[in-house]
Amino acid sequence: MSNLRHRYNAIAYAILLKAIYSNPLTIADMVEETGLAEHTIRKFMDSLHDQKMVYIYGWAMDNAGRRTLKLWKWGPHRKDAVFEKKSAADMTRTSRTNVLARWNSANPHMKCESYWDLQRLKKELHAQR
Repeated sequence: MSNLRHRYNAIAYAILLKAIYSNPLTIADMVEETGLAEHTIRKFMDSLHDQKMVYIYGWAMDNAGRRTLKLWKWGPHRKDAVFEKKSAADMTRTSRTNVLARWNSANPHMKCESYWDLQRLKKELHAQR
């Protein structure tokens, strides 16, 4: 049984290496390709990165539409792609826009034009309680 498990892992790692030779992949793509656990692949990729055998080619979109997923690529260690952080003002603006959109879709009879109008309305509704 033990030999079979080791054999399966060796085949899975071979599939993984073949996949990252051909094109950049995220960890989720590698999990789907090999069937190995995410934690296992993440540790393996970190080890390859430490040995300068792979590099971060770019950043892919996650489910929320943010570029937070590393795209790993095989090759001589080049400079990793830079992760562009949003400023605090941009994050606040995005958050307030989302809050306003959720409120307006959930309460079509009490639509607000701006985030601050929404805050005034909430205070008024709270004071009426």
